[in-house]
Amino acid sequence: MSNIACVVPIYHSSDILFNFTKETIESIKSANHNIYLYIIVNYSTKELYPYPEKFNLDPCIKFTQILENPKGNEVGASWNYGIKQALKDGCDYVMVLNNDLVLNKLCVDNLVSFAEDHKEFIMWTASEWLKKETLHTTGNVYSFSEYPHFSYFMVNKKTIDTIGWFDENLKMAYFEDCLYHYQIIVLGQKAGKTESAKFYHYGSRSIKTDDNLYDKNKRSYEDNRAYVIKKCGFDPHEKVYVPPESMLEVGFKFPFNDKKKNWKGLVIC
Repeated sequence: MSNIACVVPIYHSSDILFNFTKETIESIKSANHNIYLYIIVNYSTKELYPYPEKFNLDPCIKFTQILENPKGNEVGASWNYGIKQALKDGCDYVMVLNNDLVLNKLCVDNLVSFAEDHKEFIMWTASEWLKKETLHTTGNVYSFSEYPHFSYFMVNKKTIDTIGWFDENLKMAYFEDCLYHYQIIVLGQKAGKTESAKFYHYGSRSIKTDDNLYDKNKRSYEDNRAYVIKKCGFDPHEKVYVPPESMLEVGFKFPFNDKKKNWKGLVIC
């Protein structure tokens, strides 16, 4: 039995968003592992603050900690903050989840098993199921691919030691995933996605249900896009590279095309 962290960043400006978080957290289940739950508060009103007693936690969750993201509503920073704390607490793996997911009951255990069976990967992710009403029927297909899904991914200490941290120069949200995947590829590593670990994803709930956030995101999205182009040498907007290694054909070998820089240059204090 291992200690597995589940890091869930949240943004609570309405009851709707709180209810998405509640559904996500209450779907975290494991028959084989102890779960350490880390709720990273990017923003919350006082009324909607995610105190553990507001959730019906599965007995597998042995430890819950609420952490205020010191950088506010920044997705990459919240991922780094949660991962760092979980590794410090001795967790064997760290899962990072969007707060608008519903997990199949086998999702956590099957993702850990996938990582244990496929150590050739440096990151492991679950995969999306498109129909919530049939989610309970999934979890018995054991194929996998090299196209990670960053709505629900898992890392360990080796991941961070090898690839480094998520780039906190990106603002709010979007492109954290493609930038980190490029780091993985350019450093000669691979990420794997298993069909045995399934989740349903509502999709961009925070931005779609908060008008203020939506307006801010329209600006930050294009700023982040321009930053990735400058750093990596290619435009990731609505682009899927098949196979993933084909990114190397258009991207820079060094960040910002500068030989003095390296892809692990971001340091988290």
